[in-house]
Amino acid sequence: MNQNEFVESLSSMEPERAAEFLRPAMSQVLAGLDDSGKMDFLLSLLGSAERDKLASMVHL
Repeated sequence: MNQNEFVESLSSMEPERAAEFLRPAMSQVLAGLDDSGKMDFLLSLLGSAERDKLASMVHL
């Protein structure tokens, strides 16, 4: 399965089912990242608005 097929398959699922489907693989991927890598990845999922909000809280 290529990336486009994978994304299409996930997009056809209910969000809760897609998240549950991704959980085991994401646990393995995140376990291989350091804290900075985990934060960068998670913030990229949330988008730039959330990243800016977090950055402003860190600088308090």
